[in-house]
Amino acid sequence: MRHLFLLILIMTAYKGKAQSHDSAHCSKFIKIVTDKVTGSTNTSLSKAIILKKPTDSKKLIIDVLKLGKGEILLNMVISGVSGCVDEASGINILFRDGSRMTLINEFEYNCRGWSWVYFGGKHGKETEAIKLSENEIEIIRVWTEQSFVEQTLNTSQSKSLQQGIKCLLN
Repeated sequence: MRHLFLLILIMTAYKGKAQSHDSAHCSKFIKIVTDKVTGSTNTSLSKAIILKKPTDSKKLIIDVLKLGKGEILLNMVISGVSGCVDEASGINILFRDGSRMTLINEFEYNCRGWSWVYFGGKHGKETEAIKLSENEIEIIRVWTEQSFVEQTLNTSQSKSLQQGIKCLLN
């Protein structure tokens, strides 16, 4: 009985250290901001990922926001391309392992270049969220009615996005 108690005590201590390590690890990829006026908190990637080729005017900004336990919003803003984003505009993702994912914009028709996709909870797409958290993205293409913005993520950007999504989903 004494050995069982000792084993439980060791396992509890180990679990506490593992959780604090996860928090320390995640602090590199996500940030929590508290609104001074309302006291509410917002959790997102520590830095939005800005993708722009030096020889091109097209730009893609990616941020991910935590909505609740296991719920996130993938927020993309594109510029330098003609056409507006509508409710059926597509988002194509190519992962470094060669697999692909196609998503559909869930934000309203807009000419500001905003494209949003919700994951988890009442929004569904848990399988897609897990894939985003377990695989590195190589290329993202975001469509408008007339054209698209396609950008390649370097390894550092890809790993930051993947780890950030993983942390935000927990």
